[in-house]
Parts: sequence; structure tokens; C-alpha cells
Amino acid sequence: MAKRRRCAELPDHLIEEIFLRLPAKSVLGCRCLSRAWAAKLSSENFKDRHHCMANLHGGPRIFGTQHWTYATEPKVLAPLTIIPRVIPLDSFPRLGTALPSSVEGEEEDDAPPGPIVAHLVTAQCRGLVIVTIRPTRKTFLPDMSYVCNPSTGQMTALPEGRTTGYRGSTEYRENYDGLGLGYDVRTKKHKVVRIYYRGGGLMSAGCEVYVINGPMGSWRPIGEKPMGSIDQYGTSVFAQGHVYWVACRHREMFIMSFFLATEKFGTIEPPLDMDKKQMYDLTELGGRLCLFTYQSGQHCNIWLLNQYGSAGASWQLQYRINASPEVMLFGASPLAIIDNGRRILLTQPSFPDQIYAYNPVTHDIENLLDWSGSSISSPTLGISYVAVYEESLASPGRQPCKETS
Repeated sequence: MAKRRRCAELPDHLIEEIFLRLPAKSVLGCRCLSRAWAAKLSSENFKDRHHCMANLHGGPRIFGTQHWTYATEPKVLAPLTIIPRVIPLDSFPRLGTALPSSVEGEEEDDAPPGPIVAHLVTAQCRGLVIVTIRPTRKTFLPDMSYVCNPSTGQMTALPEGRTTGYRGSTEYRENYDGLGLGYDVRTKKHKVVRIYYRGGGLMSAGCEVYVINGPMGSWRPIGEKPMGSIDQYGTSVFAQGHVYWVACRHREMFIMSFFLATEKFGTIEPPLDMDKKQMYDLTELGGRLCLFTYQSGQHCNIWLLNQYGSAGASWQLQYRINASPEVMLFGASPLAIIDNGRRILLTQPSFPDQIYAYNPVTHDIENLLDWSGSSISSPTLGISYVAVYEESLASPGRQPCKETS
């Protein structure tokens, strides 16, 4: 009998190339192969290469966060591939059994202690986002914020800040905080920026920074003060090395920035033809800061930041979405640019029902996803926010053993 030929062993560099093409969640599982591969697949060089390769091709990845409400009709995700990730409320650590419990003395019923909403308080930043859970009414729990990686399913609760911010509905207007998330290319670390307000004025406001997976493991106060007031649940954006918020000062809107490299605040004026008292929102499109606003309910302008420095800011009007019953009805928010810039994804900023693809040249609009009529076993679960995310091996912080094995 002829001897069976053994297959030649692949060299390590070819195996590494295979790992680079695996989803982030699969790579995490491969770290248990050996100590050598655990070190290799955890190295910053491999993480950077995997991030670049995993997000080079293909359409945008979109995830959703769940909310818990008294609604009798569900508004939940249909099983379509455009949104492969959903973060359920019961997956958040430390939330425990607080969701279905009732306060002592209240009548027991089958209704959940809602509404409990998972607020997306930051846009994604190299694979990570921050979600704040806001329990209300029956739970009497403080807000809890979590750093999440939608591609791996990992999440870690943020530690409480040094200076306490918002703790209850009666203190909201005076004591609250807001969060931002950025990535420092020099240290290759994600940083969480916390702006807090005490007593309702800027004089008592402050800022502190938390380095995810950093050596300190705690918040570090900085001497900088914010230049305006931000919304506690407004979404911050990271682009071009800065974290951005929409802020208000003397009843005028402006963009407040935080440069990760120097940890200094700055301001950006909106495009010149905009009213400074006009409301607008921010997001990130194609690696650039995006400002969008509705003009008298007739059309939506979408601006992209060209450059920002000592000479000021330069804006480019990238899209103008003309009045359309489908778009104007729900107050569209841009999600991503697709088809090499020919179309843009639009959805509701919160509690979305649809995702549309809009062509700004032909004004054609296509409904890519509609889950408003979907059904699920629990009629009280729904989607509170949807957002774009990147495939990434970034860790949201120290994980329990059971989550990394």
C-alpha cells in the first residue's frame, strides 16, 4: 500500500495572512491556539493590519441598540443582512435583573419597567462606541455607560468619573455630563473624554480623560474647561484627530473640538451661510466630520469638513437632499456613503423604522430596510438607535474570562 503523503505545514506568515481575513470575533477565538499566537494576534501591528484589511472592501456595517418600552406593537429588526449586529439590553454587564423588576409597593404586572433606552452617545471610533443606558421610573438606577465593540460583542462598563455629574431627573439641568470617544494615533489607545457640569454654569464645568486599556485604569483630570454647554445625550463624533460636539454658548450654536494629541479644546464655526442660532447635527462620513441640517423643512444640506487648523475651518457642501415625502417625513440622518459616493444611506436619528439609499443627482430613493411591521417573541423590545461600525479587534477594556475564551 502506498504511503499517504502528508500535507506540508503552512509557514507562520501564511497562517497570519489567513487570520487577517477572518472576522474579528473569529480571531479572538484563535488566540487560544497557543501562547505564541495569542501574543501575535494581540499585537498592535496585527490589530492595525486587520482593521485596514477588514474594512477595505464591502458595504457599511450597521448595528442597532435595543430599547425596552411599553409598546404593544413591536418595532424590531427584521432578519436582513444590512444590520448584522444588535446589542440587546440584557447583554450589558451589571444591568442584571433590574429590567424586569418592580419597585416595592407597586403592583406587579407583566410590563417592563420602561422606558429604558440605550442611547448611542458617541459615533464609532475604530470599532468602538459608547452606549449609555438610561433607566427611568420604576428602576431608580443611575445612568450607566458602556464601551462596546459591535463586531466582537465585547463590552465593558465605564468607571464612574471623579466628579459626579447627573444623578437624577431633578438634577438634570444643573448637574450632568457628556462623553466623547477618540483614538490617539501616537499611543494607539482609545480615549474617553468626559465633560461635566456642576451648578448649571460653565464656570463650574470641567473635563477628564480615561484611557481604555491604559496603564492608569482611572479618570485623569485635565486643566482644560469646555467652551460651551453640550447635550448630555448628544452624539459626539471623532474625525481627523479630534472629538467634536455640538455646543451652545450665549444662545448661539457652534462646534466644540477636543484635540486628542494635545488634549486642548477648540471651536469651529459652521459654514458661513448658516445662521448661528440654527440647529444642526454632526456625524462622520468617509473619515471626515459631517454637519447636516434642514433648511426651513425644504431640503437637507450635508457639509463635510475639508480642513481644520490655525487658519480656521474649510467646509464643502457635499450633498443637498431636496424635499421628498419619504425623507422629509422622518427627518433623515446620514449614515454612510455608498456606491463610490453616488448614494448616501439615510435613517431616523433615533427609534428608526427604515433605512433609505438616496441618490442626490437623480433624487431617487430606495427603501433598503423596513422593520416597522416585523414581529418578535417579546412585544416590548425595539431598536432605539442604528449606526455604522467597523470590524475591529479593539478591546473595550478588561474582560471577564468567559467573554474572551
